[in-house]
Amino acid sequence: MSNMSFIEGLAATAQPVARRRGAQDLVIIALVVLVEVIGFSYFFDPERFAAYVDAAPRQMIMKIVLFSSLFVTSLAAALHSFEATARRLDPVILAGGSAVGLMGLMSFDYAMGPGLEATLLPRQGLGCLSAITLLSLPVCFAMGLLMTRAASVQPGRTALLIGLTGGAFGATLFSLICPYTSLWYIGVWYGGAIIVSSAWCVRVLPDFNQW
Repeated sequence: MSNMSFIEGLAATAQPVARRRGAQDLVIIALVVLVEVIGFSYFFDPERFAAYVDAAPRQMIMKIVLFSSLFVTSLAAALHSFEATARRLDPVILAGGSAVGLMGLMSFDYAMGPGLEATLLPRQGLGCLSAITLLSLPVCFAMGLLMTRAASVQPGRTALLIGLTGGAFGATLFSLICPYTSLWYIGVWYGGAIIVSSAWCVRVLPDFNQW
């Protein structure tokens, strides 16, 4: 069989590819997030959260805003990267992330205080890192499944964005039950958890996408 005949045969049997609908992906992720929030509410104590906010209102609110903003930005970029024709959003992501990060640096508590003790004696910190990593898994897994239906031409980059999305969502939830607002604590343990979830996604999801 000649190459031309082979190509003609493929063309004759090819099925049209359905256009991706980003709204469907968003609804699926929203349902996963909703289920996880409902489950997380079992561990959430409104009175304790109110006490945390009263003790450090600016820092607590900024901590939640920082990670929720990272979640929304990473989610938008990840869903956009599912498309084969997606344009690069790196400048937008960098600008938005830098703006939110700058606000965070100006708002967090630079005093060492209990944050230093938790950082240097990491029993509490390791618990924080583990909890955020576990909280990131449902979103990472759901988006990984959506990635198998996507047409991403840069699966490694998409996997990294998925890891950032899941890690930021886990950090947002955990912020509601964690009293620490020290910049050092946030950087080491929250940042470490996001790095772990991102590294796991980069390592696993591109291979998972080929199944």
